[in-house]
Amino acid sequence: LTQAVIAVVAASALFIYLAVQLNPLCGMLSPLALLWIYGYSYAKRFTMLAHHMLGFALGIAPVGAYLAVTGAWSTPWWALVVLALGVTFWVAGFDVIYALQDLEFDREHGLHSIPAALGSSRAVALARGFHILAFALFLALYWIAAFDLGVLYLAGLAVMAGLLVYEHVVIGGGDTARLDLPRIDRAFFKANIAVSLSIFTFTLLDRLIS
Repeated sequence: LTQAVIAVVAASALFIYLAVQLNPLCGMLSPLALLWIYGYSYAKRFTMLAHHMLGFALGIAPVGAYLAVTGAWSTPWWALVVLALGVTFWVAGFDVIYALQDLEFDREHGLHSIPAALGSSRAVALARGFHILAFALFLALYWIAAFDLGVLYLAGLAVMAGLLVYEHVVIGGGDTARLDLPRIDRAFFKANIAVSLSIFTFTLLDRLIS
C-alpha cells in the first residue's frame, strides 16, 4: 500500500508539472482532472452512475488534447463539452454491458451499478440509449463545424454505428443466462477497440486531406 501511495503521489506531481509546461490553461485544469479520476475509484460505493463517471474521466482526455495543442477553449465554448459528453455516453454504454457479469457480485457486496440496480434487461436497454445519444453527440460535432470536420469523419461515424449495432446484437436482450465471457469480450473489448480506432483513423484522414 505504501508503494502504491508513493507511486500515485509521484505520478500526480509529474502530471501537474507537465501540464503546466504545456500552457497555463492545462496547468490550471490538471488538478481538477486528477480529482475526478480519484473520485471515480470510489464511485461504485455510492452511485450507480459510476459508468458515467468513468465515461467522463475518459471524455476529458480529448478535451485535454485540444487544450494542449491550442492553449485555449473552443469556439463555440460548448463544442468541447459536446465532444466530452459523446465519449462519456459511449463509454457509459459499454461499461454497463461489461458490468452485467458483475451483477450478482455487486448486489452481494453492496456496490452500485446500473445492472445491479435495474436488472440486466433494463441495463441493456439503457446502454442502447446511451450509445444512440453518443452517436448523436458525435454527429452534432459535424454540424457545429467548430473542428472543420468533413465527409471522411461522417464515414467514420457510419463505421461506428455499425460496430455499436453489432455490439448490441451480440449482447441481445440482456438475458444473463445467455451471456458468457466470450460474448462480453466481443461486445466490450473487440467492438469498442474497433470503434475508437475507426473514429481516430477516419478523423485523421479527414484532417490530413482537408
